[in-house]
Amino acid sequence: MTLYDECFPLITIKIKSFRVNSKPWFTSGLNKSVHKKHKLYRNWLQSRSESDLLKYKKYKNKLTYLLHLAEKEYYVGRFNEIQGDISKTRQVIKSILPKSSKCDSIREVKINNDVITDPLTICTKFNQYFTYIGSNLAKKIQHTEGSHRDFLSPVCQSS
Repeated sequence: MTLYDECFPLITIKIKSFRVNSKPWFTSGLNKSVHKKHKLYRNWLQSRSESDLLKYKKYKNKLTYLLHLAEKEYYVGRFNEIQGDISKTRQVIKSILPKSSKCDSIREVKINNDVITDPLTICTKFNQYFTYIGSNLAKKIQHTEGSHRDFLSPVCQSS
């Protein structure tokens, strides 16, 4: 044995490439299908043949359809089970939505060339804007004489 082999022995590590999916609708059958899809992909990578590519694509498309169908059926069943219970419905919806960690708060607003950073003042300015937007727009509409019917085209009466 050489010094190199002693210092850097050859170690074989088995890497598990598929993690267990934690989604409640993801069954063991779907997991086996995902493994088969990966196997078909690896076969295509080795052969690069058109037939292997077609097998892989056809299987992938069918599996994608089945995954969407399984998820849909699971949640339809869950919502039917908890129908009428608002708190459980909210829990299910919360579990479906992605968890967002970023903060979407507004840090500053520029109004009439003044930069406002105080959160309470920003809140007040937004409230003022959205409270009075309807009346402010209505003031900009020119008043016209006559009826609103003057702007409508005559209606043809059928016999």
